[in-house]
Amino acid sequence: MKKRANIIYGLSCKCHDESRIRYVGQTVQGLSERFSKHKYSAREGAPWPVSRWMAKHGIDNIVAVVIETFESKEPLDEAEKYWIAELKTDISQGGYNLWPGGGSHSGYKHPEDALTRIRGWHHTPETREKLRLAALGKTGELSRANKLTAAQVAEIKVRLWNGETLRAIASDYGVTKACISGIATGDTWPDIPSPPGERIFGYDGRFIPGQKPQNTKLTEEQVREIRRRYDLKEGCEVIAADFGITGGNVSMIGRRKTWKHVD
Repeated sequence: MKKRANIIYGLSCKCHDESRIRYVGQTVQGLSERFSKHKYSAREGAPWPVSRWMAKHGIDNIVAVVIETFESKEPLDEAEKYWIAELKTDISQGGYNLWPGGGSHSGYKHPEDALTRIRGWHHTPETREKLRLAALGKTGELSRANKLTAAQVAEIKVRLWNGETLRAIASDYGVTKACISGIATGDTWPDIPSPPGERIFGYDGRFIPGQKPQNTKLTEEQVREIRRRYDLKEGCEVIAADFGITGGNVSMIGRRKTWKHVD
């Protein structure tokens, strides 16, 4: 049987110069599993202050650390209260803990300034309608956690079709690899159509087994010329048209992801 972990943990943001712990929690599940649930809540646009904080600063910038561990779960409630007070992570002190800890908020009364902030979380009728529409599929520009527009997603689908990798595209748009993967598989933005024709590239930028590349007969001199023009910021599609290949191929050659043996 897997041994359960009794942990007091903290969340901080590495994008700040002063990356102090802003949230304290307890878990018996293990830090990795509990942190995954925090990240899921942030991605789904949960209304909790800690979730909004994570989404605002970027989930990848949030760091989870172990503060204290115990042999049993009995000390967790008191330890959580202690560390929330010690690290000043209560919402009234600039942190993101809504309650003073101890596993339950029963009997706890918010300070008046905290209540004022909580009342401010209520959405206008217009915002509620947008959220209602977004919740129907949790896709599209109305999604609370979405950073992309429909036009950007259309561009992404073309780049995927042309053989660019998930990682490269994610980097260009400032989103996670998982976000681009969801677009690629149709789990998100299914209403945006993919380019016509049969896809010949996988999402790792390689040809799909059994599919023929459009043109693999480039010479080393042509590859050097493509790289020269790519380095001069000439458009990939313009270069591709001159050599009878795809814009994705040009991008892969220009970024030295293929034809690595060519100087």
